[in-house]
Amino acid sequence: MQDKSVSITLHTHGQYSLLRGAFENSARAVWMLGPAQRLMRVQRRLCMQAGEHKNSDRMRALLQQQPKRPLDVRMQQLTDLVIRAGTNAADAKKVLRPVPYSEVVREAGALMPMGAAEAEAVWSSCSSLAHGDLYGTLSVLERNIVGTQGLVNLAQVTSSPMVLFWAADRTVAMMRRGFGLFEERATCHR
Repeated sequence: MQDKSVSITLHTHGQYSLLRGAFENSARAVWMLGPAQRLMRVQRRLCMQAGEHKNSDRMRALLQQQPKRPLDVRMQQLTDLVIRAGTNAADAKKVLRPVPYSEVVREAGALMPMGAAEAEAVWSSCSSLAHGDLYGTLSVLERNIVGTQGLVNLAQVTSSPMVLFWAADRTVAMMRRGFGLFEERATCHR
């Protein structure tokens, strides 16, 4: 009889780093494409561009480079665009403020059955493991105490197939929603 078993190695942290990137980027697409109002979608896209401009300037400063155009000129261009799109001039600066990823993830999750809290839990779990944070290791991974010496426990830490499946399943759901919204918005620009 031929052995048909399969051996799979689940790394404790590696897969979560990949899932985090996929979840974060697909949540960004859902966040930008999710609102029913076209103006809000335009505002969110320009908001992301404003963040890109600011991050680009920070990177150039670290590399001791000068931008081709000053930040205030680029930001004024975005302000003009968002106003021409229909935003009240008094609200333009607020609309273009950078949005933290935690907010993007929560708002994208709120547009899906998983909801805001679970979306943030997926992203935060994957993020903590991608960074090697102890709270993620102790909260998400499986541990087995194999020995004790005084007040110190010797633990074996392993990946949790159930948690990995959960994170992968929610990531695929977010990606599908992002592609679905893209198809919807590409056919109807309202």
